[in-house]
Amino acid sequence: MIFESGQLNGAAPLPDPKNTLRSGNTHWPSAPAAEAVSRFARTQRKIIPTMKWFALTFALLACVARAEPISPLDVDLELVLCVDTSDSIDSSEFALQRQGIALAFQSEEIINAIERGALGRIAVSLVDFSDDASVRIPFVIISDRKSAHRFANMVLASNREKNGNTSISAGIWTSVQDLDAARYIATRRVIDVSGDGANNRDWPEFGISMDTAVALAKKNHIIINGLPIESDESDVAGLYQKWVLTGRGAFMVAAKDVADFARAIKHKLILEVS
Repeated sequence: MIFESGQLNGAAPLPDPKNTLRSGNTHWPSAPAAEAVSRFARTQRKIIPTMKWFALTFALLACVARAEPISPLDVDLELVLCVDTSDSIDSSEFALQRQGIALAFQSEEIINAIERGALGRIAVSLVDFSDDASVRIPFVIISDRKSAHRFANMVLASNREKNGNTSISAGIWTSVQDLDAARYIATRRVIDVSGDGANNRDWPEFGISMDTAVALAKKNHIIINGLPIESDESDVAGLYQKWVLTGRGAFMVAAKDVADFARAIKHKLILEVS
């Protein structure tokens, strides 16, 4: 707000001395001048509290902008890495997958993207799927370089539990259960499914199929993104587009082969974390 000499912006002007009546050495305001003084005083009484209100509002907004975590359980993102370990992924390709995830979380781009978040922290877990699915790494908080490198080392240390058919449905179902059991509070919950083939194994005895798994994710407001790994099987990306991607804003980043997985997962994670 700009103050000009003799006038408060938006207020009535101060009385002109010419409009005053003289009585000895005392100057008594004329009626118009007195009214102007009264209006000026009323305006001041309105403006000063308003200015205080604006000052308080700006201070509160500054605190909100900092977005300090309300509790240690608040995170910007809950992310499950749901990874194909079926028979179509041999031991060297399995190692490349693990290395690609680890390298991504060791990269400065990912760490910086996490730190730039409103809260500067995310929660990540790892689920493997083949004939069925299991949580290989429970949720871990990542907020800086040290915690990101620690998670990367956990990924490298996690061995292959089993292989078999490709049950993407079991992977999604288990990932949803993992998210629902987590104690964290996030504005976004995402499952990141990666694999090189179509779903070829369901668990009808438990009511688990692609339809029921995806429906459960939708019901719980969980986004499912995809990282299809192109292989001998035709149009893996098309299959993921049709059956895997779920939720508003869901997307996929394709890898040309398992050797290209590291590039694809890093690019995808930057988009998911940012």
